[in-house]
Amino acid sequence: MAFRFCPRCGAALVERQAGGKPRPACPAEGCGFVAWGNPTPVVAAIIEHEGAVLLARGRGWPEKLFALVTGFLEAEETPEAAVLREVKEETGLSAELVGFVGAYVFELRNELILAFHVRAEGPITLSDELEATRHIPKEKLKPWPFGTGLAVRDWLERGDLVAERPVTPRSAS
Repeated sequence: MAFRFCPRCGAALVERQAGGKPRPACPAEGCGFVAWGNPTPVVAAIIEHEGAVLLARGRGWPEKLFALVTGFLEAEETPEAAVLREVKEETGLSAELVGFVGAYVFELRNELILAFHVRAEGPITLSDELEATRHIPKEKLKPWPFGTGLAVRDWLERGDLVAERPVTPRSAS
């Protein structure tokens, strides 16, 4: 979100150095607002389902474009709970956490992707956000060079992740 005016006092923002970078900031004395441009946390699921990896195509995407199920972290929600919720909401599948794959900066969309490996079962029921799913055998899955594709790359490079520690949802507070 690009700010033009201070959300605290309404003054027009100006550019000034903050945290070693030029950033939109409030010039009003005593206000101190700085638009830091912090990334939005997003969870991503590498879903193992029926012996393959389940990829999804969002509504309106090009016909051949499939990716991981993703979604935004909600207030007061752990990343672990968020990824399970997203899998359920978007595919109707019940999933269990296998492990944390990694954190990935997606600069193009100013997001921080927290990727998890999950195993899911049950029949697929697509949400309104998705148009289709595709099961890809792990040995045929090819990572893409950006966004969630980096998590797929790391997951594939590690091989069978049975050695991963199970993830227990926890609260930061």
